[in-house]
Amino acid sequence: MSSRPFNPLPVCPIPIQWDVPERIAELQAIIDDPATSEAQKTNLQAVIKLYHDKVFPGPLKWIQDGKVVLLKDINFDRPYWSEGFAQQLSAQTMIPAI
Repeated sequence: MSSRPFNPLPVCPIPIQWDVPERIAELQAIIDDPATSEAQKTNLQAVIKLYHDKVFPGPLKWIQDGKVVLLKDINFDRPYWSEGFAQQLSAQTMIPAI
């Protein structure tokens, strides 16, 4: 046996490092992409505003039509965005185009 004492470390560093300016730049790049729909651009602009308002980084939130909504209220036929700790999903990646 090792004489070294047992000292477990957390699975992830505390506090989690979140580069807000980099994330805002990533979101802006998605907005600037001509392939991004106008509805999704509205959602992304709302997410950027939430970062500026210091709501993010924080728990997962769902955004549709430029507003924070509950998951149960999302209309999955229209674009939406979710943002939060280590989770950035869009309807485009979750639901394949038909």
